[in-house]
Amino acid sequence: MKQVFPHRFSAAVGMKVLRLAEAQLREKHPAIELATVWEDQKSKVSFGFTALSTRFTGSITSKDRGLHLEMDVPTIFKAWVPLARQVIEREVGKWIARVEKGELG
Repeated sequence: MKQVFPHRFSAAVGMKVLRLAEAQLREKHPAIELATVWEDQKSKVSFGFTALSTRFTGSITSKDRGLHLEMDVPTIFKAWVPLARQVIEREVGKWIARVEKGELG
């Protein structure tokens, strides 16, 4: 699954959005066992989490004007990709809105 979340700021600010997302996910959903590896402090994070007894993996790259998501989705869950896109888009949109309002400094 690939998806781009457009925004109006730099890749560095995009990384702030990703760090905010990581912290909130860890706090709100400890059961998903979120694991992250910040591969390049300026642009990319790889992640893994558990849902429905299945491990999902992927990465998000922060670029100027967009966050680029790539996630491996097991075949059995392909039918749920449209719903997953909606949920991810809504949540990432909230984090982007916080940055645009200046809530992250």
